[in-house]
Amino acid sequence: MKKKLTDEELYERAARDLAQMKCPDFSDVDGEIVCNAFLKVFSGLLPRKEWLEAFKKKVSRFSNGKVVIKEDDSPTVGALGPAAYLLLVSNEKTIKFIFGPYKRPFEFYG
Repeated sequence: MKKKLTDEELYERAARDLAQMKCPDFSDVDGEIVCNAFLKVFSGLLPRKEWLEAFKKKVSRFSNGKVVIKEDDSPTVGALGPAAYLLLVSNEKTIKFIFGPYKRPFEFYG
């Protein structure tokens, strides 16, 4: 039986994983619930600015300022639908990722 988490629980879990430089894994949660939760933060093809800024602050807070999310100004891949191209940055490394309103809302690449 797949878990049924609230939108806020999903966002919190994602922020905690990203703060540890881990790609959030929601395979134990109903895919429709995950998709719908992240679809709510999108307006058209991009996430709402205010939500994304609050989410970035949450990731930074969970990592004690060691991990930040930045915009990727030159993504090397393209999504087939709504998405944000972002960078997960720590002192040790930078990870490129795509964030979108999908069953797997976070995808690391490169």
